[in-house]
Amino acid sequence: MYSGVWWRAAATGAVSALLAVAPAVAAPAWADGGAELVLVPPGAVEVRSGGRSTLHAEVVNVGTESTDETVTISIGLAPGVFIMQPLPSACRPMPFGHSTTCTFPGGLRPGQVDSVDLGIVTSQGLDPGTRIGGVSASTTCGLPVQGSPTHFPIVVLP
Repeated sequence: MYSGVWWRAAATGAVSALLAVAPAVAAPAWADGGAELVLVPPGAVEVRSGGRSTLHAEVVNVGTESTDETVTISIGLAPGVFIMQPLPSACRPMPFGHSTTCTFPGGLRPGQVDSVDLGIVTSQGLDPGTRIGGVSASTTCGLPVQGSPTHFPIVVLP
């Protein structure tokens, strides 16, 4: 629609009049710096077959301004690896016990961290080896989160 208006305006010499009445498109709040979010995924998580361990994930605001955006960290585990109950209050379990979503309210100030520690357990008799888990982070209005999505190793020990 705008391309037809643009060409008509250019043909009549009314470009400046068109620009004066064109609707303004607001840039997202994060477009000029401000808050800058970075996902810090779990490192390698070691757990014995039938055993328990803890994984840690966080989002850090490394920017110069606070953000009012809600931050969500989602974690998915490989088959045979389950998230233990009870979950932290910010987290909601997903079906089958292999994943969860943790939501944190807005207000993350520069240098502040939203983090989650989750207990995990493996099935008894799970073969030793490395499994892959996944973690991602997002915000309500699309503020990018650097390093998201990513994977992390879950090392099942004998």
